[in-house]
Amino acid sequence: MEYALHNYDAGLKALSRRIVKNMVNSRLSIIYKHLDFRHNLWIEYATFGALYRGSMDDMDNIAFPNSEFAIEEEQTEKHAGLFWADHQKDDGKNLRFFLPNYFNTFCQSLRIDATYSNLVGNKGTVLEMIVQYDEAQKHFEEAEDFIQR
Repeated sequence: MEYALHNYDAGLKALSRRIVKNMVNSRLSIIYKHLDFRHNLWIEYATFGALYRGSMDDMDNIAFPNSEFAIEEEQTEKHAGLFWADHQKDDGKNLRFFLPNYFNTFCQSLRIDATYSNLVGNKGTVLEMIVQYDEAQKHFEEAEDFIQR
């Protein structure tokens, strides 16, 4: 069963890599708004995707918005459709700051492709088989939320 959990996680990470490889950082990108779900398991994979993309683009550091910044950005749309903003720090290291539209677009990508809900639901089945009922229920609900919207 542990191999099954590992394989579903590997599949979710592969899906994350596919999504971020196809992201083109442009102010003209569609701006998606934040959606609330019962759980936010998907954020783990969005974060993994950000780490992967930052590594792919030779970033030394990455940073994420806090909720206050995200709310303000959604209201002002200061960064338009950008997914991230790159900065060179005083020490010469490159910093990538992932913007709320990165997370919202990542989430939207998961919603329009049934792969995510299938993998998360299947992972829930494995968790249920190894008697991790609470975690399994979260995975089932996440799969349901992403398939319904």
